Amino acid sequence: MLKAPRISLADKCQALFGGAVILILVVALALIQWRLQTLVEDGPRRRAEDLASLLISGQVQVSEPDRDAISTEPAKVVQEDGTLDVADDRLIVTRIAAEDLDAAALNNTFLRESLNTFRADRDVQQRFAPDENARGDRFYRYVRALREPDTGTLDGVLLVEVEDTEAATQLTLNSLYSIAAGMLAGLVAIAVFWYITTRLILQPVRVLRGYAERVSEGDLSIRSDINTGDEFEQLSDVFNT
Repeated sequence: MLKAPRISLADKCQALFGGAVILILVVALALIQWRLQTLVEDGPRRRAEDLASLLISGQVQVSEPDRDAISTEPAKVVQEDGTLDVADDRLIVTRIAAEDLDAAALNNTFLRESLNTFRADRDVQQRFAPDENARGDRFYRYVRALREPDTGTLDGVLLVEVEDTEAATQLTLNSLYSIAAGMLAGLVAIAVFWYITTRLILQPVRVLRGYAERVSEGDLSIRSDINTGDEFEQLSDVFNT
């Protein structure tokens, strides 16, 4: 019968503690990365949601800007196709009537899934999701259901597409910071666990093993002197007895 390979206590402790450190760091960094991504995406989502609410309430209307007006504020231009240019970002607002929904959703997976959700559950009023265009630029889609006040029937949707030029940069920086923090935390944790296992666990075991080897050689006058105040000291007393 084959015997299982012998693994020293030091290797076992280092393997177990090392695995625990890696597992803890992976879970912690995954949660942090998820939270940071949520915070980055909250900006475009809130912008799209606020714009949709203003359009629905009539507080904002899509119209041609006054080209002769002089302003020191950043350029904000609403074009005929419903495109709103704000600084370096781009918001595309599209209002789709009920009779055009199915045709518009043929080549738009996000809109098609949103329509299925709106029609299946009348309590759902909005959806939001990130996406990328053909160039790899990150943008966000937001859709708001427009319903009949009395019946709740879907009367159309308001689709807002937000191109955020800073979102991709922020996500990349967050990932780099998370990786750097994880590596630093991992090195510190490994150093602390190495010190604990080496000085507090393995050193008393090595001392007891040395005493036992001297006894096996015939030196019965040897006495173990371990003062750790724990089970190792109790084992040392039993050894002496």
